[in-house]
Amino acid sequence: KCFKPLADVSAAAQKMTRGDLSVSFSYNADDEIGAVCRIIEQTNVVLKSYVNDISEHLSEMANGDFTNNISLDYVGDFAPIKTSLNNILESLNNVFSSITHTTDAVFDGAENISHSAGSLAESAGLQTELINEIAESVDSTGKTIAANVMLTENAKKISARTAEEVIQSNLHMEKLLEAMDEIRRT
Repeated sequence: KCFKPLADVSAAAQKMTRGDLSVSFSYNADDEIGAVCRIIEQTNVVLKSYVNDISEHLSEMANGDFTNNISLDYVGDFAPIKTSLNNILESLNNVFSSITHTTDAVFDGAENISHSAGSLAESAGLQTELINEIAESVDSTGKTIAANVMLTENAKKISARTAEEVIQSNLHMEKLLEAMDEIRRT
């Protein structure tokens, strides 16, 4: 009777290592095991909210919406993920805004060229200016894309580091469970 809740905690921890964050416990005693059960449930709620928030924002990004910053409060080791995602969103928003402005500038330039078709020399000068503006915009866009790549790589590193920390936590949990088994056998 005493060790049944520990077996439930062990089973729940194994489910969590397989990505199942819907673990809940029927054990609700006001003791250490009950406290561990409640902590695991609270941890799963927080992790689920992070996963859902990230999934929602990635879905929006996949649909071309880069205007929504992450407002959910990411705590501890998860805070850099929020910062990186917000930086990526801001950078992509700037890139597409720059492309829109560049497109508008190109459109305006093309309109100016059509109005000034009376003079060949004048048209050639306007075209040269437009090409320089486009080249500068493309160069600027290239730099922004390079910055986005760096931000994405940082997010990837943070995700990898977080995954490693989860693996370490799982290993610690397994050691705890082994120790509990050893205590139970003793």
